[in-house]
Amino acid sequence: MHWLRRRPLLKRQRKCISTISFKIPKDLVANPGTNTSMLLFKLPPEILIHIFNETDSIADSISLAFSCKALLRIATLCELEVPNRVAHMARWAPIPPNEGEHLQHCTCVNMEFLLQRIRQRDSRGFPSRAWSVCIDCMRCLPTRKSYWSRMQNEIELAEWEKDDGRKWDNVVKHFSTGVRLQCPSCVVKEWNYREEFISRPRIEGPPPLPADQGQG
Repeated sequence: MHWLRRRPLLKRQRKCISTISFKIPKDLVANPGTNTSMLLFKLPPEILIHIFNETDSIADSISLAFSCKALLRIATLCELEVPNRVAHMARWAPIPPNEGEHLQHCTCVNMEFLLQRIRQRDSRGFPSRAWSVCIDCMRCLPTRKSYWSRMQNEIELAEWEKDDGRKWDNVVKHFSTGVRLQCPSCVVKEWNYREEFISRPRIEGPPPLPADQGQG
């Protein structure tokens, strides 16, 4: 049983302790194309900045910035921050080189909420079934079987599949249907992590003193 996937049941902090600046490419805001007929954009920039500052969460402020190019341009004045992806990744997820040093691991849900909010949508505005969010490596990943067939060739599965009869195709299916919020690669990496670290015998403390040395 993957007890680590039952994260809503765990006590998790609300405030993010590891963030980075929200970087907006200059070419995206070069020509915002403001619709002057909208009353919102007749407000002075100071009021629009105050609206950003009053949002309830990081996901809300970023969603507001993504509403249109005009608000995205206002967002450049707000010094918005987003969760640091590396600090929110599970300990067994592959960390990019030179990015995990001196980072304080954060257990808040802000990164997960942000990914769910900006997840790719279909033509009807619903979350696209062609993509899903992994809460271990904190990425939006394809659910196509062909994609994971290529990834399968890069992962050692022999020992993992022997344990409890696990099957790669079943994990891919569960990820694509939303049953599992953990991509197939992270499923295997978690198993390897648990086998290597958690299954080790605990290091015992120093041996007790003999009776004649333990008395004052």
